[in-house]
Amino acid sequence: MRIGMVSTRLAGTDGVSLEAAKMSHILREMGHIVVDCAGELDEGSPGRLIPTFHFEDPTAQELGNRAFAGDVPDPELLRAIGDQAQSLKVALQSF
Repeated sequence: MRIGMVSTRLAGTDGVSLEAAKMSHILREMGHIVVDCAGELDEGSPGRLIPTFHFEDPTAQELGNRAFAGDVPDPELLRAIGDQAQSLKVALQSF
């Protein structure tokens, strides 16, 4: 079976990255093909790097700031989130 691990980051020693690495190892031992797709990957890690998936991506940062800043709702925020979601969806589908 071909399995894709998708995350904002699959690198370093954070809990999600470590658990995903363990799961990937087990699945590979079972004979599966596992490919990572993330906004950050460990050096030399096989997989697809899509920087816009990362939580430190400038657009992600800007949308987060708009979502949680101020007392007045941003009337254009939902449209901006939808536009970015569509962009991420295209990248994910190509993976």
